[in-house]
Amino acid sequence: MKEFKGTPGPWEANEKIGTSAAITHRNPAAIGVPGPTLAKVIIRYSALEQGQANLKVIAAAPELLEALIECLPWLNSGLSRNIHEKARAAINKALGE
Repeated sequence: MKEFKGTPGPWEANEKIGTSAAITHRNPAAIGVPGPTLAKVIIRYSALEQGQANLKVIAAAPELLEALIECLPWLNSGLSRNIHEKARAAINKALGE
């Protein structure tokens, strides 16, 4: 299995009410100063709540991927093969395989 080659987590959702918000790398050394911008998310006023929810799930991506990878052996040890295949497919998608 490939390993994640993107910016390691944690990522943060820097919400702004307006047309865009940013996903940034958390910068613990510079308290109160956002880290580098990893992505911009366009949020329409007409779908503000949905856009903010999308922003949060994108920011959680590194932790979600790490947790799913750690669960994979467990999923293979007795649960439905279908669940294991879904997890493997999601990991492969995230890793570009």
